[in-house]
Amino acid sequence: MWSCSPAQPPTARTSCDGRHDTSPTPFTGHRVDDVTHLLRTELGTASVRTYKKQGREPIDQRVTALLVDWVTTRTQAENGAGDGNP
Repeated sequence: MWSCSPAQPPTARTSCDGRHDTSPTPFTGHRVDDVTHLLRTELGTASVRTYKKQGREPIDQRVTALLVDWVTTRTQAENGAGDGNP
């Protein structure tokens, strides 16, 4: 798994791994091994033949943890957490 370093954010035209990107704003990117675009674990090569099975599975816990951390960080920043205000 990789992510962009907050100390070295990507430029508006380059992603974390140096590929061209269309995002005009900073972002946090993660590549989670063995997770498909359906956000489910798929060991080995992903296949359309496993879509139905993947749909019945829960979202990969690593993805859920990344999302929770991302939302928590932004919520705390917007609410002024850490500045002494309730």
